[in-house]
Amino acid sequence: MPWNPLSRRTAAEPPDPLELVVRRAAARISARVHAYTPEAVVLDFHGKQKTAGLGNIGPRVMGMREPDRGPAMEFFLKAACEIRKDSGPLPLDAVRGRLVPRVGKPFGPIENPPASIPLIPGQLEINLVIDDDNTVAYVHQRHLSQWNTTLEDLYPQALENLRKRSSPGAWQTFTQAPGILFYVANDSYDASRLLILRDIVSPWPAGGVLAAVPFRDMLVCTRLDGIPTLKLSEKMVPIVKGAYDTEGYTISDQLFWTDGETWEAVPVEYAKQGVHINVTERLQRAIESLAGEGKKRTV
Repeated sequence: MPWNPLSRRTAAEPPDPLELVVRRAAARISARVHAYTPEAVVLDFHGKQKTAGLGNIGPRVMGMREPDRGPAMEFFLKAACEIRKDSGPLPLDAVRGRLVPRVGKPFGPIENPPASIPLIPGQLEINLVIDDDNTVAYVHQRHLSQWNTTLEDLYPQALENLRKRSSPGAWQTFTQAPGILFYVANDSYDASRLLILRDIVSPWPAGGVLAAVPFRDMLVCTRLDGIPTLKLSEKMVPIVKGAYDTEGYTISDQLFWTDGETWEAVPVEYAKQGVHINVTERLQRAIESLAGEGKKRTV
């Protein structure tokens, strides 16, 4: 169900535990809760309306010891409010080194969507954010107008900033599914590494990479460097679907393939009878090429 900032629970419905933590933390920073759902909260903060997403931070806070929940939520809400304090035009030179790309769509109720670049039309888009120690602010068209630039012009700088904080050594694998890799940086930009796979997957596999970004903090991939690795995609799908269905800040439950130059969606159909992966023509050609190379090596 879409998030509705105007929705109200009835008086007979008790607040959930997360809502109590949010409301008490908001009161401590002199903010009033305008609207609440487990996915996001809208606050009136010093006369201005601020939105803070709760889809990811909420479960994390509620997983803490009870005495730690209030201070952690208070810290998050205060940071979310203050990072967007409007003190006039923001100089581009002051934020250029803190621009980072985000993959997917903005989270929470967005009446004025940030500027975006399509990565895979209808599937994935790229936004830029201004990274801060505590939270982030999306780059909107008003920023671009102030800076007299475009998202396309800023994108290479944002990618370079992401490369500087990304290591090929951050890959881990699942114990139950060796060969399926997931990236761990713990900086809220794991899924964004989808954009720099060519830089962090080394050596680059002959058949490219099959990847997924179920939510903001997860990038999963399989190297296609031989026919046996294709079987890993069947094990990869339930991992992706499970993460997509249970985590916050979701992006997609689909698969995506790149040869290192271009991207395309690899549609996954979920049904009661099972899962079906629709292999695209370009991916099929890559698979056939791998099969051909395999035959040559065995001759």
